Amino acid sequence: MWPKLIMCARTPVRVVIESAEPNSYGERTALLDAEFRCNYQDSSGAKITAKKQEIPASACILISGDIAPDVDRIGCGYVVIHGIKRDIVAGAKWRNPDGTVNYCRLDVE
Repeated sequence: MWPKLIMCARTPVRVVIESAEPNSYGERTALLDAEFRCNYQDSSGAKITAKKQEIPASACILISGDIAPDVDRIGCGYVVIHGIKRDIVAGAKWRNPDGTVNYCRLDVE
């Protein structure tokens, strides 16, 4: 059993994770639509994509555990926090040495 790194997560957040590739109608499929408690941190800066494009990131959301066990990569979708809809810029699952997910991080703009 590994210690939880995200503690005292009290801010409610709605997370909608969508598929990276659009379907035949040009729409993205919702893979997850759920409510969580998170640790919300405002930040400033930008993420640089593989194509050398700069994407601003204005906040970081940390959620304990694996929020989407059936989804390999989190990178598309949005969150609703404090009544504001924010697009997900990047997502990561931070793992323990045994491969289990300790927490998920979502960078939003």
